[in-house]
Amino acid sequence: MSSFELQTYKNGIWSIDSYYDDRDLAISEAERLDVSGRHAGVRVLLEDYHEPTNTSNYQVIYSRIKKDAVKKSAPSGSARSVGRPAPEPSKNAGNLRGARRPPPKEKTGGGSIAIPVLAAVLILIAGVAAMLVLQSNMDFGAALGSLVGSKSR
Repeated sequence: MSSFELQTYKNGIWSIDSYYDDRDLAISEAERLDVSGRHAGVRVLLEDYHEPTNTSNYQVIYSRIKKDAVKKSAPSGSARSVGRPAPEPSKNAGNLRGARRPPPKEKTGGGSIAIPVLAAVLILIAGVAAMLVLQSNMDFGAALGSLVGSKSR
């Protein structure tokens, strides 16, 4: 299963901004954020999740960073900063491998509609029973009234 993670770069740290299922949407949102000027950089990672092994492979598919952002955020004498590393050109710059994803949560029975449906059925049955009792009492009362009325004559 593949998903796309949009990250923003500010003060020497990459932060997750959002996740997407659609590649084009993730890249267009990254371009929009890049043009806004609020972030020193943006990138989109393709995350390929392998469920049987519970591992993910990451690949940078889009990256834009302002040239002066790396220089300003890096400590003196180093091109890296605390937190996530600043993007640097290297042989494997596009691949981040071996990350583990937490196992998926099991779905629980919460939100079941069985109890409300059962309550509605019971109320319906009680209503029908009450109507039958009232109907039979009316018939019985009418019959009783005619019997009582005929005896009193």
